[in-house]
Amino acid sequence: MPRSHSKLGQLAIIVLCVIVVWRVYKMPAPTSIRQPLPIPELLPISDTKPSWDGAFPFLVLRFAHYDPKHYRFEIEIASIKPTTIRT
Repeated sequence: MPRSHSKLGQLAIIVLCVIVVWRVYKMPAPTSIRQPLPIPELLPISDTKPSWDGAFPFLVLRFAHYDPKHYRFEIEIASIKPTTIRT
C-alpha cells in the first residue's frame, strides 16, 4: 500500500488547486473605469513682494583721511543680499 499515500497526496494537491482556482474566480474583478484624480486645491497667492529680501546688515569702516597725525574713518551700515555663489 505504499502507492496509496502517493495517490492521496496527488488528490490533496488537485483539491488544493481546485480551491485556489475557485477562490481566484470568485475574487472581484478590478474595474476598468479609472476614477479621475482629484483636482489639487490651489491656495490664493499674493503678488506683493515680501517685506524682507533676505539681506542682513554689516558694518563697514573705511579710512576717510590718510593724514598720519589725524586718522578719520567713515562708518557705514550696509546690507548683504543673499547669493548662491560660495566663496
